[in-house]
Amino acid sequence: MSHKKVAEFLSWGSIYFRPLEKTDIDDGYLDWINDHDVNKYLYSGKSPVSREELEKYLDKVAADPNTIMFAVAEKNSRKYIGNAKL
Repeated sequence: MSHKKVAEFLSWGSIYFRPLEKTDIDDGYLDWINDHDVNKYLYSGKSPVSREELEKYLDKVAADPNTIMFAVAEKNSRKYIGNAKL
């Protein structure tokens, strides 16, 4: 996992929000989006999802002027742990 310095948008407690990057797909996104117990209540809810489908989804979200998606990361480890979408 990359520990590069990225812009933090919002910090709260032990987490912070940063821009979501395609490298996050390999840092856990693809794993948890395909875990039924993790995503059973998500709007997307479709499983399994391929890497290609997830890349297309992220491109679609990035192109939507009414949507913004953030990565959620732990402050101490800088580990990517999830997403937030507005």
